[in-house]
Amino acid sequence: MKGMNALDELSTNALMNKRKSTAHQLVIKKMMYLNRSVHSFLIESSVPAARDLLISTALSSALEVIFNPKIDLDASRFAFGVILAVFEASFGAEKKFVPESEDIYVIICRLLPTLCDAFNIYFEFCKSKKLLKPKRTFTQVFPSSYPFEEHFIDSNVEDV
Repeated sequence: MKGMNALDELSTNALMNKRKSTAHQLVIKKMMYLNRSVHSFLIESSVPAARDLLISTALSSALEVIFNPKIDLDASRFAFGVILAVFEASFGAEKKFVPESEDIYVIICRLLPTLCDAFNIYFEFCKSKKLLKPKRTFTQVFPSSYPFEEHFIDSNVEDV
């Protein structure tokens, strides 16, 4: 495990690694909770002020994880999933926002160039760590559960 809240040094003791692992799990669970909250009845049934507060909290928490200087790919995938859930709630087929939420639309539109920069940062990180190699195991891009559910390619399929 590398990245945010993880110790990269092998000389650290097991208790410290366990504590860091617990902190990592907390970040992951927070992102999962925010993702579920955005997809829940809270968005549809609450008053616009409460809905906007939930969305702004979700966006700020997700951006905090994404732009952390110590990159954690697992937590970042969940954070991008939270941002995608906000986009779906705003602009998807089940548009849940009303004209009173116009400020959220403006924030989301202004957020797009920042997200492009984040994708470039993560692309460079993955390229430097040689994580872009072809694999036979796949997971969802923006998962909703942890640990990630893996899907395997049939062994008869050849690499191209």
